[in-house]
Amino acid sequence: MTGRAIKLVAVLAGVLSLMAFPWGSLKGQPAYAAQQRPNIIFVFSDDLDTPTFEKAMPNTKSLIGDKGVTFDNAFFSEPLCCPSRASMFRGQYPHNTRVTQNEYPDGGFRKF
Repeated sequence: MTGRAIKLVAVLAGVLSLMAFPWGSLKGQPAYAAQQRPNIIFVFSDDLDTPTFEKAMPNTKSLIGDKGVTFDNAFFSEPLCCPSRASMFRGQYPHNTRVTQNEYPDGGFRKF
């Protein structure tokens, strides 16, 4: 075998060994748990103050808020609407999306 073939076999062996490793057990979970989908609820709301929430979204309030669900530890990348949306859609912070304001030339749909 040539040196290149030996390297290829070594890389393939490494990839196969990583695929066979039960990664779920590293987190204290059985290996089969790593194959299950995560239980995530992503709530994206914009410009929603308390009066708007209570008046315009009564079903949301009764189905979520009145059942005791609160979001006391919520995060966002930027308090402005457009940079925050661009961050959510692209998975990057505003300084990376270069959408830093709500209006053009530094923000808005046209910039995004």
